[in-house]
Amino acid sequence: MVFDVAIIGGGPVGLAAIQTLAPSGMKVVLFEKNKVGGTCLNEGCMPTKSLLHSANVFSTTQTANQFGVHVEQASYNYQEVVTRKDQLIDALFKGTTQKVEMSGVTFVQAEAQLNGESSEGLIQILANNNTYQARKVIIGSGSVNLVPPIPGLKESSFISSREALQLTEVPKTLTVIGGGVLGMEFASLFSTFGSKVDLIEMSDEILPTFDPELAGELRKYYESRGIVFHIGAKAEKISNKTITVSKNGETYELTNDLILLAVGRKPAIETLGLESLNVKTKKGAIEVNEQMQTSHPNIYACGDSIGGSMLAHTGLQEGAIAAMGILGMDAKVNYKAIPSAVYTNPELASVGYQECELQEEGIPYEVVKAPMAVSGRFVLDNTMDTPGLFKAFIHKESQEILGIHLLGNPASELIAIGGMAIAQKMTVDQLRSNVFPHPTVSAIFSHAF
Repeated sequence: MVFDVAIIGGGPVGLAAIQTLAPSGMKVVLFEKNKVGGTCLNEGCMPTKSLLHSANVFSTTQTANQFGVHVEQASYNYQEVVTRKDQLIDALFKGTTQKVEMSGVTFVQAEAQLNGESSEGLIQILANNNTYQARKVIIGSGSVNLVPPIPGLKESSFISSREALQLTEVPKTLTVIGGGVLGMEFASLFSTFGSKVDLIEMSDEILPTFDPELAGELRKYYESRGIVFHIGAKAEKISNKTITVSKNGETYELTNDLILLAVGRKPAIETLGLESLNVKTKKGAIEVNEQMQTSHPNIYACGDSIGGSMLAHTGLQEGAIAAMGILGMDAKVNYKAIPSAVYTNPELASVGYQECELQEEGIPYEVVKAPMAVSGRFVLDNTMDTPGLFKAFIHKESQEILGIHLLGNPASELIAIGGMAIAQKMTVDQLRSNVFPHPTVSAIFSHAF
């Protein structure tokens, strides 16, 4: 059977490609070995946010008296929290599956592998012991948890984010290895529900891909809530539940009930059969150009398979760009306009340049900082000790907005404003010329400059 386009992976990349290609009338086949929706929907972004929202609701009851509302002996049932998560994800999965079915694509639930080209130049794909042929291929194979070579790790009873989502009880004590987005979100979740949490991070600050000043403020807030951070520290070896940690030339041991490994993910490309078509890779990821095209002109790759951003919304954008390229349209991703967010409480979000990047590239810039309390609505909605900081980098000469960084709720919602400003190359005056409703936290974009 010959298809115009074969898509490997039913996550954000595949879904965006289908949405773009469906109106064209092209014959499309989608291969997905697990569940439609990929890691994000089934074992990543969405279930994590469901659990975090429940934690935030519980947290609100703990400070309700500061708002004149008195809640006596608030409690939680973590099994019910997990059940709610499972029910919501099941509903979202069914809705996503229905969209795929209605799009008219052929769906094959199987692992797919590239297997060279036919004499007619068609790309051959093996799945379920059948051979499929396609004129073009889009790879969106996703990623898997990264397991670092820590002596004793594989022999210990550690869990990854996947298993953490399936826990039905909150661990009394927990060691989190990794202070990136995943590590901080799970540390936030379980500490809110009462876990004693130790977090180990090799870098000089948590969330090393975010602004260090804002990340530091978030860390201090969670330190005041009981999380013990081991910054600039390394897990040297593990024996059962005990981790030997080195820091500043000294070693010590940490022992907790559970070890959560959250050091990141790597592209899942090893079983794709890329070598059969000489598709080039670099540092464990597929190489692509700005149109998401690989070294093979008829094969495109997007999302986690190419490394880089490794965010669901980045994959959505890249999948659409690849599909547009197949349809003959010229488009590319503006990576500087893609926001990132950490769904702790408070949230942290970022878009555009980091200060270290501006310094490395020699771009002249100014820093604009303001407390989120400049927004009256932020003051009304938060407790007095909730941190909040707005930080922007502005081109010193043109006054173009180069980067926006936010600490404080609802940063994950507000950062899209910064993303649009950067995508449109807005100056400070152009952004301020927009009218923000009062009172809203979004008005920080007009008050802070």
